Amino acid sequence: MKFGLLYGAQLPRPWTQDSEHRLFREMLEEIELADRLGFDHVWCPEHHFLEEYSHMSAPEVFLGAVSQRTSRIRIGHAVALMPPGFNPTARVAERIATLDLLSDGRVDFGTGESTTPTELGGFGVERSVKRDQWAEAVDAVARMFVEEPFAGCEGKYVSAPIRNVLPKPRQKPHPPMWMACGNRDAIRIAATKGLGALNFSFFGPAETKKWVDAYYSGIESADCVPAGFAVNAQIAATIPMFCHEDETTAVERAVDGVQFFNFGLGFYAGFGTAAPGRTRLWEEFQRDRDKHGMGRSSFGKPGMPLGNPARGAVGTPRQIRDFLRLHEEAGLDQAIFLVQGGGTRHEHICESLELFANEVMPEFKERDETAERLKAARLRPAIDAAMARRERTDGRPRLHHPRPEPKLTPQLTSASALALALALALALALAQAEGERGTAMADTPEEELRILDPQTVAQELRKHGPPRQITMNGTTAWLVSRYEDVRDCLGHPGMSPAAAYAASQGQTTPVSGLFEDTLPGTNPPQHTRLRRLLAKAFTTRRVESLRPRVQEITDTLLDRIAVDGRADLVTALAIPLPMQVICELLGVPIADRTEFHQWADLMLMPPLDPDTAARSQDAAAKLWTYMEDLAEARRQAPEDDLISDLMSAHEDDRLSHREVVATARMMLIAGYELTGSFISNAVFSLLSQPDQMELLRKDPELAGRGLEELLRHAGPGILVVRFANEDVEIGSVPIRAATRCSWTWTPRTPTRHTSPTASGWT
Repeated sequence: MKFGLLYGAQLPRPWTQDSEHRLFREMLEEIELADRLGFDHVWCPEHHFLEEYSHMSAPEVFLGAVSQRTSRIRIGHAVALMPPGFNPTARVAERIATLDLLSDGRVDFGTGESTTPTELGGFGVERSVKRDQWAEAVDAVARMFVEEPFAGCEGKYVSAPIRNVLPKPRQKPHPPMWMACGNRDAIRIAATKGLGALNFSFFGPAETKKWVDAYYSGIESADCVPAGFAVNAQIAATIPMFCHEDETTAVERAVDGVQFFNFGLGFYAGFGTAAPGRTRLWEEFQRDRDKHGMGRSSFGKPGMPLGNPARGAVGTPRQIRDFLRLHEEAGLDQAIFLVQGGGTRHEHICESLELFANEVMPEFKERDETAERLKAARLRPAIDAAMARRERTDGRPRLHHPRPEPKLTPQLTSASALALALALALALALAQAEGERGTAMADTPEEELRILDPQTVAQELRKHGPPRQITMNGTTAWLVSRYEDVRDCLGHPGMSPAAAYAASQGQTTPVSGLFEDTLPGTNPPQHTRLRRLLAKAFTTRRVESLRPRVQEITDTLLDRIAVDGRADLVTALAIPLPMQVICELLGVPIADRTEFHQWADLMLMPPLDPDTAARSQDAAAKLWTYMEDLAEARRQAPEDDLISDLMSAHEDDRLSHREVVATARMMLIAGYELTGSFISNAVFSLLSQPDQMELLRKDPELAGRGLEELLRHAGPGILVVRFANEDVEIGSVPIRAATRCSWTWTPRTPTRHTSPTASGWT
């Protein structure tokens, strides 16, 4: 559980000329202290005309000062009043973004609508429509943070033309967004909009659990359609807090301030009648507190466990610790402490904060990191589904920025580092490849070969030396296995990729057709031209830009495994990791990824029977059509993804629409199945060699060298088919024109590696 502080700038009469100045200076000093002590948040509401109860009418200005006097505490605007009568929506976006920049990305953005007649009437906001106004403004402000320019909106209450709303916030896509919640209906609304829930009512642990359960039920439901561009799954509640070694002293110092807070809220929201400039709230509180159940006796008898919501966490460190554990067990993410209330003295507040930080906070801090990681892993499927629903209702694909959650430990585990390196391996190889010719994906292997361990089979074949004749599909072919012969075969001008040869003969098959108009499936000069243009898009910068998102995907998948305790490596990591990375690289919207994944699986299925072959071809056709549509969308409105880069790559000419789509499909084929197989093989290899596994665990810096060695030792068998365009000679063996040349394996070659059958990076 995290801990925040609520500052509403309460200032009971009588006032002096210096009262407000002194109050604001003391609040800043207290927040500076809280920052040093390790409190997580400071929250400031926006209130207007509420004499004595709150003089915090410009929280963005006050929080701007906080941002310059603190370094780590998060800065919560709780809340900005969103109905346009209070604040024009664009002004809210501008102020929050500016504050986020000033604070180096520490802002939490709370939203609300106000409840007091004094404020609503003062700005001409009708109570009956304030929730609808809030909803329109929240939707618009989230878009203003992200869109460049803001595309405009035309609502019943919020309308704005196309403008570039500046500045943009430092946090991407925007600061975490929250909603003020005063009842359980509001909690459900916050959840269904993917907003954090800020509860400013006082509840005991039992009631807190009901609110928490209702909130997370909404987050995980099909009704959750985020208002923003990220889900902020957090629930926070306000709790009075005052800490002292002596319970009686704690109560004596806190009771009037806490009860004055409750009295003032009730006065302005319900039972009171405000008289501008003449209201004497403190006097009425002293006179009528008992009548409203806010006398000192309502705090309960000393020596008893805390549990009275009105008293909250006012007591000794032991009492407070026990009380907060109950809220922690109820699932509360953050306790926001009311510490500045009524006439509570500044020095007493500082003493209380220091004692709490030293005696109570540490054990909760220790548990919070693990709890947050497990929660993030549990909620990730629901959050992904919610973001997919947002895209479907929004009607257009969006740029997905790195999400702020989950907040994971800074140490990179060896497994996480290795998986990250594996996922990036293919793209890095494409970006930095050398040589004129690439390798191609092979046709399906002959059933009779029964290759369960291609490396062992390759070693046996290499013993036989030069190419040897085999029968494939009833025709004669040549199998090439030695490194030197494979190199000659791949580079010989008389040898052609299967796709290029089939196309030249008018004999395109479903398999060879997958590689038409791609680097692995073409000959010079088309191959040379494609290579030159693709080099403009396949850059190290493009690959490196993916690194934070790949890290996040990898950690999330590993966290799910940690939660479950055990998992099938293939289905839990090896397959979903490369698929998600490829979708990120290509810019496939989240809403389409499930269907995209299904098409890819069907397309890559071996055609073992006519029905499977038909399903595979149908999936390939659907995938091609989808990518054509995606490429066209990127041509009209480029985004920050590879397909947009491919569409714009040019020197003296450009890639055709078909070449872009073919290259994107080739990336899917090459990066999905091969990378998944590699991850599985690599983990198996490490488990088989515990000494090497231990080295990597002790020194994650070895991951780079380890990756190269594992690619050699545990890489999937690379099966390549070439056709002879003319009579050629490979390894002193004559091969006739029109002959299918080879299945080839090359990873462990004795002439190239001193230890072809063992991995190691010591």
